[in-house]
Amino acid sequence: MHWQCRRGMSKAFPGFAAPSAGFDEPFDMLSACHERIEAQLDILNRLLPHLASHGADEEARAAAKRVLRYFDEAGPKHHADEENDLFPLLESQGALANLLPVLRSEHRAMEAAYAALRPALEAVARGTRDEVPATLIADFCSLYRAHMAKENTELLPAAAGIVTDEDRRRLGRIMAARRSIP
Repeated sequence: MHWQCRRGMSKAFPGFAAPSAGFDEPFDMLSACHERIEAQLDILNRLLPHLASHGADEEARAAAKRVLRYFDEAGPKHHADEENDLFPLLESQGALANLLPVLRSEHRAMEAAYAALRPALEAVARGTRDEVPATLIADFCSLYRAHMAKENTELLPAAAGIVTDEDRRRLGRIMAARRSIP
């Protein structure tokens, strides 16, 4: 089974770039992060039948480690980009007042779903478990996909039309610094 991230056509909202986006365009970067998240969700969905057929073999362990690494490292940074920097900027301009609390609440729900899923993935990564409850994966993936759809169709297009060029540059610098990129 091939576990690498799929590359190809952008699923980003119209007018925004695919995974090669840079920090000089923070909305492109956030959209590209969503594509990388989708790739991790695809890995999770392929992991279930693989475990059923092959158990926690080397490929399954590597896939579980990849998903864990992504959601332990990149996922929290992505949420911080939004909650610590983008959302307050939009709030300071009186924008998206109804949407931002919903997105924050969804972040908490996704974090809780990951916390429930994480122990099973850790056990697969160690090779000590040959299954992950399908409901945990389904719940996690469903929450993330619905949330990303909302951000791609509502948040990012609206934000792109609201923030100034200087705001974009500042957001990009903050996002790069969060990842220790000069």
